[in-house]
Amino acid sequence: MRHVCRFVTAASLLAIATPVAAQVSLVSAKPLPLVVQPMPPPSTMLGSFRPKPGSLVTIGYDELNLRETGIWGDVREVRDATGALGRGVQLRISESQNLVPSFVDADEIPALLQGLDALIAVTENPTQFRSFELRYTTKDSLAFVAYDTSTGSIGYLIQAGNPARATMRNLGTAQMLKIRTMFETALQKLNQVSGR
Repeated sequence: MRHVCRFVTAASLLAIATPVAAQVSLVSAKPLPLVVQPMPPPSTMLGSFRPKPGSLVTIGYDELNLRETGIWGDVREVRDATGALGRGVQLRISESQNLVPSFVDADEIPALLQGLDALIAVTENPTQFRSFELRYTTKDSLAFVAYDTSTGSIGYLIQAGNPARATMRNLGTAQMLKIRTMFETALQKLNQVSGR
């Protein structure tokens, strides 16, 4: 009887130890490779402007701040001694005490103004669903969104950054009109200095 008890005990320990040994061998297996993907290339001329090393760079800009909305921006022209040029708006949105940038090239601004006009004109849900989003996105993934709020009114949000994202939520029509005015002012300035 004693031998049978020892056999049963040994068999039980072996049954328990086998899965544990298998788990240990899995844990100590070679770690999975870390996959690092390169940053996507900038999608705008302004964002992709890279002067040649050793060249002189001129940056002209006017600030277009809407700090009460948490948005900073400037209309700018960047050029180097070789004649390379980038023109447009750099928009920065505050997210967790970081300013996340997005770029809008000068040639995108007229279409952006039309997109903002269409978003601001929305007064009710244009779909047959309970909720909706109406979205306008630039080349640099700067997104302006109109959506319905829980109270049934229209709200707006802005998402900036590529690939990092920052979002300003719960904007009202008055704030969107100020943002539209900021882009209209930027376009006027760029048209004014384009002859130089």
